[in-house]
Amino acid sequence: MRADGSEIRKLLEPLAGDLEATLRTVDADASVVLTGSAVYRDDQLAGIRRAMLLALPLALVACLAVAALFMRSLRYALMSVIPIVLVVIWLFGIMHLAGYSINVVTAIIGAISIGIGIDFSTHFVMRFLEEMDDGALKGPAIAAAGEGTGAALAGSAVTSVAGFGILAFAPMPMFATYGLLTALMIVLALLAALFVLPSLLVAITTDGDLPVGHRRAGRVLDLREGSLPAITIGLARDLSDGVVAKVVDVLEDRLRQGEVTVRTVAGDNLPGLLAAEKLDLGLVVRWPGGAHDEQIPGIETLPVGTEDLVVVGAPARPGGAAGLDELVSRLIVAGPHPEFEEGVVRLLETRTESPVLAHTVGDVVTGLRIAQITGGAMVLPRSMAASSALPARHLEPPAAVETVLLARSERTVDEEIFSIVMALHEALLEDGEPAPSVASR
Repeated sequence: MRADGSEIRKLLEPLAGDLEATLRTVDADASVVLTGSAVYRDDQLAGIRRAMLLALPLALVACLAVAALFMRSLRYALMSVIPIVLVVIWLFGIMHLAGYSINVVTAIIGAISIGIGIDFSTHFVMRFLEEMDDGALKGPAIAAAGEGTGAALAGSAVTSVAGFGILAFAPMPMFATYGLLTALMIVLALLAALFVLPSLLVAITTDGDLPVGHRRAGRVLDLREGSLPAITIGLARDLSDGVVAKVVDVLEDRLRQGEVTVRTVAGDNLPGLLAAEKLDLGLVVRWPGGAHDEQIPGIETLPVGTEDLVVVGAPARPGGAAGLDELVSRLIVAGPHPEFEEGVVRLLETRTESPVLAHTVGDVVTGLRIAQITGGAMVLPRSMAASSALPARHLEPPAAVETVLLARSERTVDEEIFSIVMALHEALLEDGEPAPSVASR
C-alpha cells in the first residue's frame, strides 16, 4: 500500500522529534527537518489548498462586481453568481465522493468553473433583461431566454464537453482526470444556468418591471424610478418617430408634472401588459398577423391614424407613383426600429403576389447609399422622408401604416383617461377620419 505525503509526515514527525531531542543533548542548536519528495509534495498541496481557499472567494466577488457594473443591478448580478457557487460546491462534492484529492489539476478546474459559470449565467440574465426591457412579463421572458439563449448555451456546452471528454481517454492519468472533471463541470454549469437561474430570476422579478431612461424622438420618456403615476402609457417600439413626437407633444405637461409616465415596449408584448394591468393605454402599429391584430377580451381598440409609405430612388409610373411589383426584388426598408422594418415587409407582401426581397436598414443615409449602388429603391414612412428632404413617390398599390390605441375597458370610463384618448386621437388622426385597417388582405 502506497502512503501519501501527509501520512508519511504523520509517521515520521514523532521519530524526528525524538531524534531532535537526543541530538540536543549533544548540541543545543541541533534540529531535525523532514525532507524528501513525499514531504515536499505534501507542502506543495498545502500551499495549493490555501491559495484556492483565498482565490475562489475573491474570484466570486470580482465576478459579482463586474456583473453589477454591466447589469446596473446588484440583485441580478447576485442571481448570476449564486449558480456559480452551487457549481463549485457540486463539483468538489462529487470529487470527494469519487475519491479525487485536491491537487494542481483539480484546483485549476475549480477556478475554470467560475469562469465558465459566470459566462453561462451572464448570457442568460442579459437575455432575460432584454425581454423585460421590451415589456415582456417574467414568464414569457424566461421562456424566450430559455428558447433562445438557453438553446445556444446547450449547443456550446455539448461541443465543449465533447472536446474535453476526449481527454478522459488520455494515457496520462493527470490529463485524463483534467478532461473528465472539466467535462463534468461544464455539464453542472449548464444545468445551473438552465434550471436554477430561471427560478431565481422569477423569484426576484415583478411583472412589468421596466428600466427607466428610454429615449425616443430625442426626449426622455420615463421620468423617474419609483414614482407612482396615475396613468401609464406604453408605446410600441415600432411606432414611427413622427407618431412618438406627436404623443410626447400632447402629453408634455402631464409628463413634466408626473401625472403620466410613458414606457417603450415591444409591440407584441404591449397587449399582455395591458391585460396584466401594468399599463392603462397603449399605442401600437397594426401589422398583418400581429399579436394585437385580433380583438382581445377586456381591451378596446381605436384606430387613430395612418402614415403612408413612400418610395425614394425608384422610377415613376405615369402619375408620379412607384410600382411595387417592379420593385419587390430590390427594396430597401428604413424605419425607427427593426420591428417596424419587419412589419413593413409583411405589409408589402399583402400588396403584391411576388415575394418581397428587402434589405432592412435603420439609417436613411445608409439606405440611400445602398440604393444608389445597387439601383434599388428605399421604402420608408412619409415623416422620415419629409424630415430628410428627400424626393418621394407614393407606392402603387398604396400602403400605409396604421396606428391603433389600446385601452383597458374598465379604464376608459375614467375622465382623465378619456381626455388623453381624445387628445391623442385628435393629434394622430389624419384628414379627420379613421383610416381603414392596413391588416386586411
